Amino acid sequence: MSLFGVPIFPEQSSSFAMDVDVLYFFIVSVAAFFSLLIAVLVIVFGLKYRRRHAGEVGARIEGNLAMELLWSVIPTVIAMVMFGWGASVYYHLRRPPDEAMHIYAVGKQWMWKFQHLEGQREINELHVPMGRPIRITVTSEDVIHSLYFPAFRTKIDAIPGRYQELWFEATKPGTYHIFCAEYCGTNHSGMIGSVHVLEPAAYQTWLAGGSEGSLADRGGALFQQLACNTCHLDTGQGRGPSLGSIWGTTVQLSDGSTVVVDEAYVRESILNSQAKVVRGFQPLMPTFQGLISEEGLVALIEYIRSLSPTGGAGGAGAAGAAGAAGAAGAAGATAAAAEAGRVEQAPPGLPAPPGLPAPSAPVLDPAIAQYFAPGTGSRWAPYLVGAARVSYSNAKLDVDESRDIVVVTPIVDAPIAVDWQHAEPADFTIADLSRAPGEHRAFDPLPSAAGSAKKHTQWAKAFAQWVAQSQTVELLQSARTKTVSRPDESERDFRVRLELTLREHRDAEMKTVRERYGSKLATLEDRVRRAEAAVQREQHQASESKVQAGVSMAATIFGAILGRKAVSATTLGRATTAARGVGRIGREARDVERAAAELRTQQEKHAALTRTLDEELEAIGARWDARHEPLARVLVKPRRGSTTVQLVGLVWIPRP
Repeated sequence: MSLFGVPIFPEQSSSFAMDVDVLYFFIVSVAAFFSLLIAVLVIVFGLKYRRRHAGEVGARIEGNLAMELLWSVIPTVIAMVMFGWGASVYYHLRRPPDEAMHIYAVGKQWMWKFQHLEGQREINELHVPMGRPIRITVTSEDVIHSLYFPAFRTKIDAIPGRYQELWFEATKPGTYHIFCAEYCGTNHSGMIGSVHVLEPAAYQTWLAGGSEGSLADRGGALFQQLACNTCHLDTGQGRGPSLGSIWGTTVQLSDGSTVVVDEAYVRESILNSQAKVVRGFQPLMPTFQGLISEEGLVALIEYIRSLSPTGGAGGAGAAGAAGAAGAAGAAGATAAAAEAGRVEQAPPGLPAPPGLPAPSAPVLDPAIAQYFAPGTGSRWAPYLVGAARVSYSNAKLDVDESRDIVVVTPIVDAPIAVDWQHAEPADFTIADLSRAPGEHRAFDPLPSAAGSAKKHTQWAKAFAQWVAQSQTVELLQSARTKTVSRPDESERDFRVRLELTLREHRDAEMKTVRERYGSKLATLEDRVRRAEAAVQREQHQASESKVQAGVSMAATIFGAILGRKAVSATTLGRATTAARGVGRIGREARDVERAAAELRTQQEKHAALTRTLDEELEAIGARWDARHEPLARVLVKPRRGSTTVQLVGLVWIPRP
């Protein structure tokens, strides 16, 4: 939309863009009309009913019921029209049709990621067909964003940990803007993109351009990669509920409440598995908070949706998911899972246990969990992996946080086969582990203790004890301010932050000292001003005395020379006056010296007091200097009963 060739509004390119614009212009027009009407009436009435002379008294107004009803009813009717009209448009904007095509969007500083159910993924670009409703499920990976399509007249906030929906139906082919309408950081203005509206045939051509499998396929591969299928069995006999046909149903929880299985519930169950446990099952599922990206969560959600005939994923997506579920060892599924939920990393640099390689993996008790770590190498070396979430809490130190740890320790043929004291941090996460080797490598001999399920149970208990005793957090604390460093905050960063607190204490103490010295300095400054005034006064009087004495002496000399008598009473009187003037000059000079001495004395006192104040302020500044602030080291132990063991099992790590 343009005015005199200047664009003032984006194009109307969606099925409800006209409805939004008409409502907007109606509200603006009504507001402009009444604003102009009120302004004109104020001016007209101000001129017509102004007071024309000083004694004029205004007429008595009794009121007009009809007028009062009129200006009350009309605005009410207009406001209700706006409300009803706006509610109707809003309801239409927030109710996507059932047949709408589904796309996922994830906001991240500073980009938009779009995932099609067919598998295509886009960053800051979105391709959609014209004439078909599009439903977009939106979330955020970090901060609050807002997905905004100006040409379609629709937007929705992207909130971390929550799924929101918007929809539109594009009516014109072309390329239109995508903006973030919520300030989200320094590069907020650069978080822009383009939506390409294509003819249906052109969209199908673009869609056939190839992908790495559907979104449900990637979710199924990740489902296998995380070993979710070992607990969520189709038979319903696993340690977790069966996920087949569960989407959209209402399930009963262990606390007696119910919940609908949708995106929000599935997401919460993955990231906080203990929050809502289905009745009849134990809270055994580990949390995956921080282990799966938003894209991975979306893929898992779509996979679970595809398992239900009414999940809305479509036949192709469901079939693809089923295919992925049956190909856990395939390289394509592993690659898809890596893209959806994890990042490839190198194995930890630990010495491999001694022994000769074997051509195949040993046969283990089914109760023993066995995993394979990512990396490169010619052989598999056995280690024990432990993963846990550790919570720390100390009200006095204002500490309340949780950490996820993953460690590995060698398994040796010795009386103590596993010693968690020798554990080292792993360079992989739980999400990086797989249940199948993937690549063919020789296997190092497995110590006999590692084949005992009973030993694994003992090692799991020992791991929990070791975590509770050894995983402490060391903090720094200022003894004077009681300020405590944050976990993982370096001493340098803590001192920089501490400087602000110390500066407040320093400023408060300096303020007290300045107030204590303020009255003394004010008194001395007043004495200095009075002494300066006295010096000026004495100098002025001395100057006047000199002038008067000079005039008297000149008059005496001229009178003696020019008078009829060299010596007369008048001449003697003038000489006496001149002599007294000379005496006054001496007295005035001494008064000036005394006033100047008093001024110097007061100035020295003022300077000495100022030096004392400066020295005391300097000492205060040095005393509150953050660089020299003594820091005590405080250890915070895990909160009792708050350590959650997520995983303890045998892990094979590639070694050279």
